[in-house]
Amino acid sequence: MKKLVTYSLAATIGMSGLVGFASTGAVSAAEVDTTTVRSTITEPRPSIVPEERAVKHHHVFYKKSQYKTIADIPEEVNYYDKEGFRGVVQKESIIELGNYYIVCYSGTVIRC
Repeated sequence: MKKLVTYSLAATIGMSGLVGFASTGAVSAAEVDTTTVRSTITEPRPSIVPEERAVKHHHVFYKKSQYKTIADIPEEVNYYDKEGFRGVVQKESIIELGNYYIVCYSGTVIRC
């Protein structure tokens, strides 16, 4: 009896899904515009050309409690920009100011 109820419930759910699927509007092949489909497939896509930009005087603050000596400060850091530029910039100068090291980085980055 339990199997019969389970089977009938599954059949009811399956049939209601088919009824909903069959009641959707059908599209005939004559209504489909094939010219737009062909043009989007065959059009060549423009290639992305990397654009360079020089980054000068990018300042980073480092706490002296985390970097005990000036030698512990990284020589190069990864640079990310909200405009899509990224790359590696090199250390140029260091200034000690209270509990911080202020490091100036410069370099060339590209837009990817």
